[in-house]
Amino acid sequence: MSLYFTTRQKEILTGICIIVLFVGAFASAEIILRLEQRLNFGEVTVEKSSAFYIQESTKLRLPKPHATMGKISFNSLGFRGPELSSEVDKIRIGFLGSSITFDPYVFDEAMTWPAVATTNLQNAFPGCSFEYFNAGVPGTGTEKVLLHYKANVAKINADLVVLMTDDSNGVFNDLAKRQGVSLTKHSKKSILAQYSLFWEKLEKNMDVEREKRLLVNKKSALTYTEDSVTEFYRATMANLINEIKNDDALPVILGYGQQYRPNNNESIDALATAVYYMPYMAKDDFNVISTFYNNANQQLAEKLNVPFIPWEYGVEGSAENFKDSRHFSQQGSLMLGRLIASQLIGNQQFLDKVGECATNG
Repeated sequence: MSLYFTTRQKEILTGICIIVLFVGAFASAEIILRLEQRLNFGEVTVEKSSAFYIQESTKLRLPKPHATMGKISFNSLGFRGPELSSEVDKIRIGFLGSSITFDPYVFDEAMTWPAVATTNLQNAFPGCSFEYFNAGVPGTGTEKVLLHYKANVAKINADLVVLMTDDSNGVFNDLAKRQGVSLTKHSKKSILAQYSLFWEKLEKNMDVEREKRLLVNKKSALTYTEDSVTEFYRATMANLINEIKNDDALPVILGYGQQYRPNNNESIDALATAVYYMPYMAKDDFNVISTFYNNANQQLAEKLNVPFIPWEYGVEGSAENFKDSRHFSQQGSLMLGRLIASQLIGNQQFLDKVGECATNG
């Protein structure tokens, strides 16, 4: 017995098949995205992770001791990285900063840039014994980094403290507010996006593409000077550096860096996430930010006599080295870690701090 369908029935069946395929594809994409996020971060995003808690004394949002966040784990002190040794002859390196230090998109601990830098120093000085802890915390500006150091990091008695932080997002948001510039980051989430991670991502990508198109000819909406951008940063960093020095540790300042480079053909793509969160910015503003903060870092290093390692042009601003406008891929972390170690190996202040073991082995 053969089935016969009228033209109308065929049209209905075709429509049903299209709907079923669409719903199936949508559901599959949603499931895959949620599984990937849960596998990597344990939650939908780092910002919403239950691996963090609010510290009562400081009100800082910090990782929980012994917690895991997808593929990332924290030691008994609440720092990313291995457990610290009780041996007194260990040279302990602390890495302090925000999410760029935390290195959230590198899941293999040994490939994070703090780990790579430490491993390369160990290889260069086999007579020494190095260990590290990563005290980077997502979402912390320089003021909170200082608070975190005084409340939690200082007691770890590091020999070196490597600093990578800035206040660019907060500073420019504040400037925009005071100058009456809209801070609207994106269009309001649709009802579907409030429940679907996949649809939320689609909407966000559409907003990003729109901002990228506008960025080509956009002029800066803000008025600012180098002092207005970095004055608070300089003062806070000076306090932080002096705190570290008073604890008999060597502060090491890392430069400001980002994927965007003015003469890079991929420059617009390199600013995709940055312009999403700071839509009032023009392309040239991001180049100015880099210059301002690296000027501040260099001047602080000279004034307070501490090492400064500019790295931006030592890690190419390519999509292979960055996961977004500021955060590293595994390849980028590997390059940065190697660069930091190579700069410290030849630094006399570092060698003086390391001591005799640098000449042994």
